Amino acid sequence: MSIKSQLLRGLVFNFGGHLLLLIASFFSLPILVNSLGAESFGRYILVVGIPALAGLFDLGFGNGSLYYLSQAPNNRSLWSKIWGGNLLATIPMLLGATLLTYFILGKELVIYVVLLVLLNQLGDIILMLAQALSRYHIFNLKVVVVGLGNTLASAYVASTTHSLSSIIIVQVFFHFLTLTLLLIWLVANHYQLRPTFNATSIKQIARYGLTTFGSSLAGQLQVQAARYYLSFVFNSSATAIYGLAQSLAQKGLTLIQVTGRSFFATSANLVGTKRYATIRRIYLSTIISVLVIGGLTVFMTHYFGLSIITWWLGDPTLSKEVYSVLIILAYWFVSVSLTPLTSYIGLGVGEGKLVSSFSISSVVVELGLLLYLTPRLGVTGPAYAALISSYLHTPPFLYILWSKLNAKT
Repeated sequence: MSIKSQLLRGLVFNFGGHLLLLIASFFSLPILVNSLGAESFGRYILVVGIPALAGLFDLGFGNGSLYYLSQAPNNRSLWSKIWGGNLLATIPMLLGATLLTYFILGKELVIYVVLLVLLNQLGDIILMLAQALSRYHIFNLKVVVVGLGNTLASAYVASTTHSLSSIIIVQVFFHFLTLTLLLIWLVANHYQLRPTFNATSIKQIARYGLTTFGSSLAGQLQVQAARYYLSFVFNSSATAIYGLAQSLAQKGLTLIQVTGRSFFATSANLVGTKRYATIRRIYLSTIISVLVIGGLTVFMTHYFGLSIITWWLGDPTLSKEVYSVLIILAYWFVSVSLTPLTSYIGLGVGEGKLVSSFSISSVVVELGLLLYLTPRLGVTGPAYAALISSYLHTPPFLYILWSKLNAKT
């Protein structure tokens, strides 16, 4: 399969799966808000963020695993070593999930959230292999199964039980179902489940993973920090307001991010064949396409955003508060949507340190602004913090990465 066909196939599967999830979220979010109430919905937002936060405790090992798998996806011996290394990396993730849940949400939810994190991580390890092999129909299995469980099934349970614990149990079931299907696929393709623990390979993968850890850390802090800080400074209702607006902006950003995942494996493959001219063409066309999408997003939000949100949520007061945050995030979207795809290209060509350094700088500035602006501006404070930090960092990052690509021959 040609590089163009491989990339297009990945884009179609990744985009299609998350578009389905976006549609499901459109119907489920209002049900969750109205069934749980703003306060409990705010707690729900914090719960669903913990698996992603716990993923940070692998210190970038997953990114390193994908990098090496993408260069030799059919190497069964390498897979066995990566499988073993990631199982070890799961241990600190589970400890992190336990501490986060206990101190933020209370001990009654610990067992459910930790089980959710475990099933999620085991599935993600297998999905690395599917991505490296360009098996995008398998890679998007989790998006469809877990996504529908987290949206439509969770909304149904919320409307009948009004219980946060019941919702988490349903999500655990869908993660278990996904893992079962992935294990069947893995065995059917003759990849063994017995792990190999090779110290040399683990160190090599971890060394590369650490160079990308900054971007992973920054990404999660930028998504999650505002939610937890609003809950601390104000209450869970403030988290719900910001979380709804952020969720809408993030859904659009996620569609861009998931298409970028196929860029990572493709870029790593192109590096192996020294086809840097192709990488540069992908880079430029990516920037132009995303800028057009960003401009349309601002236009649609400005002229139609409030009326659509009011119709969607059915609560004029809540809708106005959500829109006050969303209109700021629309301008943030224009800038920040440029970074996921270009960052994946940068990671694929081995510029993990550059990506991480800008990501860390961006999140440090954003967190500083978050701490300063939120007590003064309320729920719009985190949105302004994200906006300012993004516009300070995105232009120089794009320029420097382009210079790096031009320097490669």
